[in-house]
Amino acid sequence: MLAGAAASYAAAWLWLFGAQRIARGDAGVGLLAAAGWGAVGLQIARLDLTQYVALYTRLHALLEAGAWLSLGLAYGALLSLVTRRHRELERIVGALGLAALGVALAIALSSELRTHIEGKLRHVFLEEVYVGRMLRRLQLAEAFASDPKGFRSLSWSRLERLRKRHGITDLAEDPRWGAPASRPSPEQQAELWRLRDPLRNYNIIVYYVDTLRADVAYDRETMPNVAELADGGVRFSRAYSASSDTLRSLPALTGGDFDILSTPDRDVLRLARRAGYESTLLIAQSAEAFLSKLRPEFRFDRTLSIADHPEEREVWGYGADQPTSARLVDRTLAYLDEPVRKRRPFLLWLFNFDLHNWRELSPPHVDAALQRFNIKDEPDKLPYRYRGVAASVDAELGRLMRELEHRKLLDSTIVLFLSDHGESLGRDGFWVHSVFLWENLVRVPLVLKAPGLPPRVVEERVSLVDVAPTLARYMLPRAELSGYAGQDLVEHLLEKPPPRRLPILLVGASKDMLVRIGMIAPERDYKLVLSLEAALPELYDLRAADPDANNVADQHPELTHRLLRELAASPVFPRSLWDFDVRYTKEQRAAVGIPAEP
Repeated sequence: MLAGAAASYAAAWLWLFGAQRIARGDAGVGLLAAAGWGAVGLQIARLDLTQYVALYTRLHALLEAGAWLSLGLAYGALLSLVTRRHRELERIVGALGLAALGVALAIALSSELRTHIEGKLRHVFLEEVYVGRMLRRLQLAEAFASDPKGFRSLSWSRLERLRKRHGITDLAEDPRWGAPASRPSPEQQAELWRLRDPLRNYNIIVYYVDTLRADVAYDRETMPNVAELADGGVRFSRAYSASSDTLRSLPALTGGDFDILSTPDRDVLRLARRAGYESTLLIAQSAEAFLSKLRPEFRFDRTLSIADHPEEREVWGYGADQPTSARLVDRTLAYLDEPVRKRRPFLLWLFNFDLHNWRELSPPHVDAALQRFNIKDEPDKLPYRYRGVAASVDAELGRLMRELEHRKLLDSTIVLFLSDHGESLGRDGFWVHSVFLWENLVRVPLVLKAPGLPPRVVEERVSLVDVAPTLARYMLPRAELSGYAGQDLVEHLLEKPPPRRLPILLVGASKDMLVRIGMIAPERDYKLVLSLEAALPELYDLRAADPDANNVADQHPELTHRLLRELAASPVFPRSLWDFDVRYTKEQRAAVGIPAEP
């Protein structure tokens, strides 16, 4: 604060000094002041638009104000010099100022003009920078001024505008989302039982890697043990998470549907208890603290927490600097060697958090991994720290698989390898996850290795909501799959696999607020993304080399409109203000008396 105050005082003094010299006609000092303030303003703007993108709203507002102020001072200094030297320009400058004032008043008073401008500049809402931010503030002022008492939020007013623009009058959820899944034919059921013996008790190990991208997981050079596991199991090469962050992806994974704000009875962890499984979670301490508060439904019979930061440090989400992947496997092997393991089937969940903390992990650990796996900083590859940590996690997977084979457990154990979401790693200035629905954020690895399943690469698009019904049929062979939005992944190994029943849905949030929803229709090679901040649909061709590079909604207006109507009838489309706020589950809201409608 003292440094900021001193800098502000110095900046004000320099500006006043420059203004006095300009008033005396000192052109050299005036040009130097204009150039200096202009350079400062551009640097602040560069920082604002390329660092910490979409993460810290107040910081961006502060940086933007600083950029406008600095550039305004530069403009003022330059204008003063010009008009002092060329007095005849004063009238022209005054006329331009009056014209600008007239345009501003016209925009403020004419809704038709605002609509026209928004239509011409609608692309600036998709990744808001200064023009998009100014138009957003204009929309906020308009929405509030039009109905101060009934104003609910800018997001809601934008959604209303979207509905009017696209003629979406019915927000009722499509009945097929609640319709029971079709039962396999007798021939298909017999084939499924040949693949998955209903008389056996299967152990289940979930090797869960937070923040692992699919392209890195399937890179044999970086993660050879994942490649070996995939070669001997079923690799789902086009698997999608339900979200670009853990808090929304994890409940969809365990619950088997896209209603991430409730925990159904068919949730995998609840089914495990009914099926007599002993469920155990091995998890990094910082991740366990985070999930226990924000996703307490992710609960096991037994939780083994492994320290990943010093006790004196407070870590929330980010900041853990000690790796845990090796100790997770150590504790897993100790668990497997306990005599009680022979009595009950077990569900063992290894929650790897190292890759989530790839930037914060201690330099000695990362440096050792880089040297061990011969990973270098190469400009044409993803960040070397990320790849080094991924290689370490992969090595521990290999150690676990060798120990399972040594203990002769692979004949009775299902191994499921997956991630909850990816990492942006610098795309458009965004380095972490959440907010966006880019492919590198929602494409995840998914490998299923189970007794009786032949090695296979499945090219059809699948979702992590398919995991719950798949594991349900292993734990309870005759489990009813009605209510799941996902499908049994083993059905992809049938001679004639059934088509996907429902679209794949995606959600993205920022600061616990829903900001994007998306959909991939099973029969289409397109991804629809609806930015709730901009209330504009985007369409991306998944066949392109970089699907997220070009929004092709204008080239396919009919397809965009049809997919948008399907998305509006899906479970993720917001139907109340509470649907934007994803901090609390429905059970948590009910416990404290929060009404369904605000």
